[in-house]
Amino acid sequence: MTPPSEGLNLNIPKAELIEKDTMEISAFLYPVDTSETIREIEWRVSDEKILKASALAGEPAKAKITALAAGRAFVTAKVTTSAGTLYEKQSEITVTVKPAPGPTPSGGSGGGCNAGLGIGILALLALVPCTVRKNKNVK
Repeated sequence: MTPPSEGLNLNIPKAELIEKDTMEISAFLYPVDTSETIREIEWRVSDEKILKASALAGEPAKAKITALAAGRAFVTAKVTTSAGTLYEKQSEITVTVKPAPGPTPSGGSGGGCNAGLGIGILALLALVPCTVRKNKNVK
């Protein structure tokens, strides 16, 4: 005899997303060998400005999560099993802002080129006394 379900878990690959990223999550009953199945599922998010959840067609136990804006929000799955048992499980997901394009490898502020120019000028100035001394000896 297979056991009845004892609860609901969410399979969430990452707890953090970058804006505009998506990921697929799923809900499943435990124990794995339960005789019950998920009959109905409702996916919700606590803040629709931060996350969007949409059930995948033909796979109601799975949802696509889309990160809309920076912040924290909860994803909740509300399930009715084939035996009529109700379960609800939630998990927090953090969305971060997509990093702005970074500086170029040379530093990006132009400091790399200016630093080379400064060293070149110093080298030339170091040669000036030698040139002046040489010219004094010429008659």
